[in-house]
Amino acid sequence: MAWDSKSGTLNAKTLSDDEYWSLFNYVFVGGAKKTSTYKFALIKAILDNLLNNIPTENGQEILYANLFEKFAESYWNLVVKYNLKQKHNDSKGYISKIEQIFKEAISKNQILKNIEFANIEKSTQIKLTEKVQKECKANVLGALWGDFQGNIYAFDKVNGDRITISHGAYDFCLRHKMELEKLNYYAWAKFLESINEKSLLYKVISKIETSLPERKPLDIYRKILFEEFEQNNCFYCGKKLCSTIIHVDHFIPWSFIKEDKLWNFVLSCPECNIKKSNKLPSRNFIYKIQNRNKLILSQFTSQDFVSQQFKNYKNELIPNLWQYAFYSGFKTGSNDTYYHHFSDYSQVSVA
Repeated sequence: MAWDSKSGTLNAKTLSDDEYWSLFNYVFVGGAKKTSTYKFALIKAILDNLLNNIPTENGQEILYANLFEKFAESYWNLVVKYNLKQKHNDSKGYISKIEQIFKEAISKNQILKNIEFANIEKSTQIKLTEKVQKECKANVLGALWGDFQGNIYAFDKVNGDRITISHGAYDFCLRHKMELEKLNYYAWAKFLESINEKSLLYKVISKIETSLPERKPLDIYRKILFEEFEQNNCFYCGKKLCSTIIHVDHFIPWSFIKEDKLWNFVLSCPECNIKKSNKLPSRNFIYKIQNRNKLILSQFTSQDFVSQQFKNYKNELIPNLWQYAFYSGFKTGSNDTYYHHFSDYSQVSVA
């Protein structure tokens, strides 16, 4: 059986988008066996880690530690915060092993019951993630690999500490990230409806959406960009920034990448940030942020924080993400007046 396989290799065949959609739809609405929501949580964890990847010749690698931290976070908030069962009743019981892990942790420390995963003390987070990783390596890593017929990722339970996503699958997941997330939410919600009491299912899709990841304070990025990098003007309109009312903006909307990375942050005045909202900036600004990041890389990579934030960053990353977000339905604010200030920026070289 695939679920207890010790390892799984990548299929070398190049797939079309239709073939990738067929694989995912098999898990979402097809005949893939599911006694719990483990597969949905693992797919969500993969999608949430697409920018925590390590590029290699064979594919894009995601460390187990990062993968199962996201898995643990989604499960914790759904199980602890919303009290939603994640497993069908069967001969082995009515709650999953991961639910048992969380309930045991709470029985030893009742304070945890009122804390979201992101706010749990770090050493406790790590212990919980390690237990989740052990369970998932045993019971879902091989199962989902089997459902995908080895076409999405490779793994090694015994000697490995990461999955390797094929280049084709990685590109597909980035291009269709929003659609995959929505389909996964819907399938997850339908499963939860079949095993939970109606009283717990109010806004169940919203509960899944908000279960992870939590948006974190951006003060550290504001301080670095303004004080250390001396970015004293609004990125969009060029107006001088007042140190007391600086907004930190995700250039590519957070709702698309769900990651806080220095290379994706710019400082803006309140007016521009409010106008931009959850839209993409004009394509012209891509050149500007590429040059800004080039400057940071040339002057500040000796700083550990900057080096970590720019790990795996490449010049083409932002234009690619911009394009993927655009095709996923994100609108641009190119018709707003505040974008016209740098309308000639497309002529600036990023060589």
